[in-house]
Amino acid sequence: VSGLPADNPSIQVSVGPQIVCTVTQSGDVYCWGRGGYVGDGTQEDRSEATKIYTGVSMAKVDVGWLHTCGLSTNGDVLCWGKDRGLGDGVERERNAFALTPNYTAPFPDGRKAIDIGVSSGNTCAILDNGSRSCWSNEEIPSDGFHYGGNVSAIGLISVSLAGSEREKDMCTILDNDSIDCNDHEMDIQDYSLDLGWISPAPRSLTLGQGHACLIDHNYSLKCWGFGKGGAL
Repeated sequence: VSGLPADNPSIQVSVGPQIVCTVTQSGDVYCWGRGGYVGDGTQEDRSEATKIYTGVSMAKVDVGWLHTCGLSTNGDVLCWGKDRGLGDGVERERNAFALTPNYTAPFPDGRKAIDIGVSSGNTCAILDNGSRSCWSNEEIPSDGFHYGGNVSAIGLISVSLAGSEREKDMCTILDNDSIDCNDHEMDIQDYSLDLGWISPAPRSLTLGQGHACLIDHNYSLKCWGFGKGGAL
C-alpha cells in the first residue's frame, strides 16, 4: 500500500465500506479512503495511507460503517467518523463528523479497555475486570455487563455480513472457551438470524445472507440459519 513506512510493518488491519486502517509495529495508525472518515482532520479523499495522529501508541483499530475506533496500549479508546458510537459525549448535528480521533468518556471506576469492537451502529469494549461495556449514538461508556459464575469476557469478534457493505456485528469471547452472540440478533433482509451461544469457541465465524458458518476446533465446517437457494 502506498504511503506506509517501509521500516514500520503493519501488525493489524481493519477494512470498512468507507476506509481501511492499519496499526504498525510502532503503534502508529494509518488510514485511507473516503474523506471525513479517514481521521486526518480533513474531508479529503485519501488514495494513499495517511498517518492519523492519536498522540499515543495504538494496539488495535476497528473500522465500522460510519465510525472507527482505536485501542491504545494504555487501555484508552479513541473514535472518529460520523456520530454513531463515538462515546465522547459530544452532541453533534446529524451527519456531523469527528474529523480526528477523540477520546471516549472515561470508563466507570477508572477501568481500562483490553479489547474493542465496532459494529454498524455501536461500539463495545472489554474492560479489565472481565465485563463488556457498549455504547451508541451520543451515549458514553457505562458500567460493563458481568457474566457471573466466574466467567469473564476476554475479547470481541467483529463479524461482517457477507454481501453487505453496512452490516457488521460483534460477538464476545469468554474465558470458558465459548462465544456469546446472544445479544446480537441480526435482521438480514427478510430473516432474523440469532447466532446464540457457541461452544467451544470456533476458529472462524462469518455471516451470509440469512445464515452463518463457522470452522470449529476440529476444522469441521458447520452452517446454520436459512437455507434459501441451497445456502446451507
